[in-house]
Order: sequence, then structure tokens, then C-alpha cells
Amino acid sequence: MPLPNPPDPKALPVEMRPYRTGDEDAVNRAFNEVFAQQRSLAEWRWKFQPAANGSQIMLAVEAGTGEVLAQFAVQRVPVRIDGKPRLAGHSVDDFCRRRSDLAFTRTYMRLSESFHRDYGQAGQFDFLYGFPGTRHLNLLLHHEHYEQPEAVPYLLKVPGRAGFSFTRWRVGPMESEASLTAFEARCAARYPSAAVRDGTWLRRRYLSHPGQPYRSVAATCGGTISAWAVFRRRGDQLVLGDLLWDGQHPAALRALDRWAVRQAQAEGAAALAAWLHGDREATEQLLRLGWQSKPNPLALAATAFPYSRDLPERLLPTMYFTMGASDLF
Repeated sequence: MPLPNPPDPKALPVEMRPYRTGDEDAVNRAFNEVFAQQRSLAEWRWKFQPAANGSQIMLAVEAGTGEVLAQFAVQRVPVRIDGKPRLAGHSVDDFCRRRSDLAFTRTYMRLSESFHRDYGQAGQFDFLYGFPGTRHLNLLLHHEHYEQPEAVPYLLKVPGRAGFSFTRWRVGPMESEASLTAFEARCAARYPSAAVRDGTWLRRRYLSHPGQPYRSVAATCGGTISAWAVFRRRGDQLVLGDLLWDGQHPAALRALDRWAVRQAQAEGAAALAAWLHGDREATEQLLRLGWQSKPNPLALAATAFPYSRDLPERLLPTMYFTMGASDLF
């Protein structure tokens, strides 16, 4: 028996269009169904912040019912590339429902092409980046413009006894947006290709989360910040999700490490975990403190899709990213 012909894409009642106010319930419901999650609308609004122009979202919607069939979404992220201000799009929550008609008609790929045309070629972003798993990555690499993926490094430490040693370094809460902005400017030369982790990043990425799961702390000596970090408990791990270091005082990283070990012990966490790509010196310091380099348990890769012609030939090898640069933290 001959195989049936694939349906004509133009005959399918599917509309490719940008997100509109009021779509959020259908979008979040589809996300929860596809990924087996129970994310609230409050967390969706925190993540995408459409009212503040914090994201651009392209949807494949079934005409007539309004059912969301697929999504290609990015968060707007200010970055520096070789020290020059740029605007990146962080690709998150992309999905397509598992339906044979959608697979036949390449709905997800057509949706991504609509996004690239309407937002990338229109000059709204300099490039996209993301951290897809193996299945999603295989789809992306069919597109010739994606960079060769970069491995996502993973560090792990089983916390032993923190011990005691006299130190002038203190670790305490750091929730001042102005203080982080000033510290980030002082560290900027160490992170020439990275998201701008200033006070706006602190508020938007961490302090505004409706569940308040993050601990933002700074290591200081004599009132001067030399390292800033953000931690979060995920499962049986205490995760180091973000880090800035002035590169001058290894003792500041030692202080953060001792604080993290004590915090993990107090909470009963089995391990400390982190991503750290693009800061060789900080990685070496953590390895000296007992962290170990391990394969990433999620088998993730970093990807980039450049739009601007004046970007470096390869973006990913020199970019600084942590787990906080993804939506997995």
C-alpha cells in the first residue's frame, strides 16, 4: 500500500504569528503539558516580562481554536562582545507538540525560520544563543547558520568539613543593584564577551523571581567587593549559578567556597555544582579548592546563531557563561 502524501502546509489551519497579550495562559499551559511541569503564570511573567519588552515570542497557533502548537521564544539579554555593547536573544522554552501532522509539515522549523526573518534579519538582535539538549540540537544543526556547538563544562564538589581559618574576608548578602553595577564595571575587562551582570541583571534575573529561591552574596574585605555569586538549591545540590570575580584576590573565592560548603552542610545538600565557561583562572582556583571537572549530566551544548555581520567569526569559544546565563538555574 503506498504511503499517504504529506499534508500541504498551506492547507493546515496553522498561523505563525508573534505573541499577543492574552496568549500567556495558552502558552504556559502548552509548556506545562509538553515538559510535564507545573509552572505558574507568575513565573512565566517573571521569565519573559512581555510588558517590559523583555522577550520576543513567535507562536504556531491552530486557527479557530487558538491552541498553541509550537513556540520559538527568546529573552532579550544585553551583552558585550569584545567589549562592545550588543543585544542577544537567549532562546528558551522552545517546543512543538508531538503530532504527526506537525512533524510532516516541519512546523517547528518553519516557526524558527519565521522568527529569524522577522526578528534577526530585521536587526532586532545581534545573535541568538541557547543550551539545547541532544534532540533539539540535532534539529538546530540542520540550519547552516548555527555555529559549531560548544561543550558546557560542569564542576562538582562533595562538601567536606569547611574547617576554620582566620580571614579578613567576609561573605554576606549582596542585594544592592548599584553596588553590583559598580563592581561589574570594575570586572568588565575580565569578561569581554559576556552578558552584562549589573544591577539590572541582578533585579531582573534574581531578585524579582516570585518564589525568591536565590541567594545573592558577596565576598568583601575592608568594605570592598572582590567576588559576587548567586546560589540556589536544586534537588540534592547547592548550585553556584552566577559568579563575578575581580581576578586579583583568590582569597575572595576561597571565602565564597567556605560559605557554600557550610551552607550545603546546613541544608543537607549532597554536592555543590556549577557551570563555568570562559574564566580559566576562576576554574583553576575552584579546582584547587576541591571542585572536580565532570561530564555535564544533561548532555547540553551551547549554540549561537549570528545575525550581525561584524561579529567575530566564532562567538562561543570566548564567551563567559554560567548556569545563570541559562534558564536551568
